[in-house]
Amino acid sequence: MMPTRTIAMAALGCCGVAACVSARPLPAPGPQRPAAATVIAVLPPENLTGGPVPLSEIQNLVYQRLLLYDLTLVDEVGLFGLMARHRVRNTGYVDGLFAAAAALELGATDILVTSITGYADDAVPKLALTMRLVSATDPPRVLWVDGMPLTGVDHPGFLSLGVVNDPRIIRDQAIVHLEESLLLFLAGAKRRAEPCPGGFFFDPRSYSVAAAFDPTRRYRVAVLPFRNLTPRRDAGYVVALEFVRQLQASTLFEVVEPGVVRQWLLQYRTVLSEGLSLDTARSVFAAGTTDLILTGEVFDYEEWRGGPQAARVNFSTLLLDRGAPREASEVVFESTSFAFGDDGVWFFNIGLERTAAGLVCNLASAAVDRLAQNAPPLLAELSATAPETVPQSDVHPAKTEHLEPTEGRP
Repeated sequence: MMPTRTIAMAALGCCGVAACVSARPLPAPGPQRPAAATVIAVLPPENLTGGPVPLSEIQNLVYQRLLLYDLTLVDEVGLFGLMARHRVRNTGYVDGLFAAAAALELGATDILVTSITGYADDAVPKLALTMRLVSATDPPRVLWVDGMPLTGVDHPGFLSLGVVNDPRIIRDQAIVHLEESLLLFLAGAKRRAEPCPGGFFFDPRSYSVAAAFDPTRRYRVAVLPFRNLTPRRDAGYVVALEFVRQLQASTLFEVVEPGVVRQWLLQYRTVLSEGLSLDTARSVFAAGTTDLILTGEVFDYEEWRGGPQAARVNFSTLLLDRGAPREASEVVFESTSFAFGDDGVWFFNIGLERTAAGLVCNLASAAVDRLAQNAPPLLAELSATAPETVPQSDVHPAKTEHLEPTEGRP
């Protein structure tokens, strides 16, 4: 089965979906790969919301909007046939076998993975999406990743004229933002990942960086699912996925595709329901060429429901190093982070974070910044495979800091 070339906007069928928006022109200062050589397999979205989501509608909107940009996409019939032959049920992961098969049988050069981390279609519609582009190689590599949380009341404006009550409009706005971010990356005008703003209110409540961590070298890091101690289903996967994005935004790290990590865990029949053990860490180190392992625990993950109770997130992280002797695994970073959506908001709800996904984004960004706060910004042309070094100037020493939690909060 060969990929199909899209040539007409009529494929959108005059937009039976109410959220159809015309594609805006994008700068193209020189693509990283010729447009004709880029063939993308668009996987169906992964549902990490813990509740029902109109997956088929979102899948159709993602696919049809990409057609508007005249990208070459793998035919969905051929893709679904390949997924059936390889028994792919979880579309949030790309392992080496499936990536190689997509390249060989469908001619794909890249695979687009979409994860839905938050959704509501009630009085306050909400959608939180994360997308990443993965190379169709064995092993696959994370090329680009971005996320977008939106609610209908993010920009109420004067007399609440900016309030959006139609969830279809929210879907389109989030998808448009991410797909345009993807095209900017393909055009060489955008970095492989963008860090969240973070800031003082999202700094880890306590953290420590071991002297063994070297901020002058480049690390390959595997992010394992966090242990979920909340009633919210898949909260551990949501937090882990956000750390993939924030680590990818740093010059110090090259993140292993989560599907490859999952393949390693399945190889050793490892279950993380009780957290990461030293034996599990050694198994992951033995299975692949990775320098660091990041995991943790999620204690609270609560969405804002439109009332006075703000969104709330609370998690801890643990970063293990392979260490000098391969038999040893040393903890090089630990942190505890929590925040409420209204932290730092004083008037007119300026700065209010209405989604748990948005809170995780800022908290993860602040934690990664504490680990490598003096790393230079990532250049768009930085190779994802070549070893890089960081300038020696302004390298921060190993440090440990503890902050007292706010009164009345965990």
